[in-house]
Amino acid sequence: MSRPLSHLPCCLAALATAAGAVGSPQVLASSTLAASDGAAYDLAATSVDILGGEAVIGVRGRDDGAVNRGAVYVFRGTTAGWTQIQKLAPEVAVANEEFGHAVSLGGQTLAVGAPSSPREAFDAGGLWIYRNNGVSWDFAARIPSPEPTVGGFFGCAVDVDRSPGSDVMIVGARRERLDGVGAGKAYVFRRDSAGAWVIESLLTPETPATENDDFGQSVALHGDWAFVGAPGDDGAGVNAGTVIAFRRVAGVWSRFQVIVSPRAEVLGEFGAAIGFDGTRLVVGAYREDGGAVDAGRVHVFEFSSGAWAQVASVNSPTPVPTGEFGCAVAVESDAICVGAQRETGGITLSGQATLFRRVGAMWTAVARVASPASQASEFAGASVALSSMRVVLGVPLRALSGPYQGCAQLFDLAADCDGDLVPDLAAIADGAPDCNANSVPDACDIAADAVDADGNGVPDECEVKPCPADITGNGVVSGSDLALLLDEWGSANPSPSVDLDGD
Repeated sequence: MSRPLSHLPCCLAALATAAGAVGSPQVLASSTLAASDGAAYDLAATSVDILGGEAVIGVRGRDDGAVNRGAVYVFRGTTAGWTQIQKLAPEVAVANEEFGHAVSLGGQTLAVGAPSSPREAFDAGGLWIYRNNGVSWDFAARIPSPEPTVGGFFGCAVDVDRSPGSDVMIVGARRERLDGVGAGKAYVFRRDSAGAWVIESLLTPETPATENDDFGQSVALHGDWAFVGAPGDDGAGVNAGTVIAFRRVAGVWSRFQVIVSPRAEVLGEFGAAIGFDGTRLVVGAYREDGGAVDAGRVHVFEFSSGAWAQVASVNSPTPVPTGEFGCAVAVESDAICVGAQRETGGITLSGQATLFRRVGAMWTAVARVASPASQASEFAGASVALSSMRVVLGVPLRALSGPYQGCAQLFDLAADCDGDLVPDLAAIADGAPDCNANSVPDACDIAADAVDADGNGVPDECEVKPCPADITGNGVVSGSDLALLLDEWGSANPSPSVDLDGD
């Protein structure tokens, strides 16, 4: 699950001592995920998610029957590629609902947020739930905010728990009112035995809350841990931001820890994006000065000695002012993907994302992903998702058949033939030879079963075999070669170059 783009603009190094390999290789997308009926100003892929062999993209600007009604498209991957299999939208069209602003896949559940839904109150928001029937997704429920508020934006962020057997999710409502103040809330829902989604807990920020803290703009949940970002929190400075950790004990959720940036900055917006895989918490602060003014930074936390402690602060390997590195994040085991929607991914401000892998205690940038034939200000990296080393990159302002139609790019980085944590495609992009263009470095081909008789590191199948009849060695069989052959015809001791059959 990734943080969706909530407005435009948005929104590892290792430990603070290393920023990853400068100029980490850029990998080309293996598939483009675009709506089959896409149109101008759809803003497709402001939110994306992927789990196993299915990916979803939210298209909040879709105008089917009503302006900005929104839609969600589901894609399925096979050995032949990725294909759109379904389009989802509310049965009744409502203008400016922006269905698809947030999406999350988990187990058998797909949750879709529409934070601008006016069905209960203007911009009160809503959430749609779909269940997988084994072939496709069926509508299961619509969940309005438990406390509908004008401008509350319930559904601005959602995360379905991917823990085995879990039927729990968390939903953010970044401007709902608490004690009369629009500070934001978050809700934990659980699916009961009858299939209904019921409130398990209301999560709130510390009091006194302040206006526009945006508590709930980002959320993450896995097992007994939930995290809620409040990038507008002023505790460490104006809009320095914070993340609050909640823990479930004996079925009860309680506030556990307030997490602040180890490098808190005014207007840094720590908590604008968060990712959590059950072990590792990753927090984006897309306006901190990570290597350049407002370039952005990401912080990594792990649970140690009874608390969530920072273990790394990660800058972009290619920081630029206002690059917004950290506007979207995703984490899976020892891999982190970070979006930077205003960096130069091929052309000015086109955007990109960087994949980091943990090697020992160090986080290292191993690949950059960006749109093929990048376009200026297309905001690649506004959303990112990661599953089984497949990266989905949201590019919401890309022009296709019309301006700002948007799409997602999918990168399959799972292959790592030598186990060095650098994807094969990244190694090849960085110069590793691949003479037969099979997307496997030659060294791995040779280590497997490719013949390299002369031991020069090039599979024999790729080497040009000399032509025996080209006696002069100029690459052409001509009269000059014939003249040399005839000159020694019948000789008992011919030059090896003219003894074509070696007898």
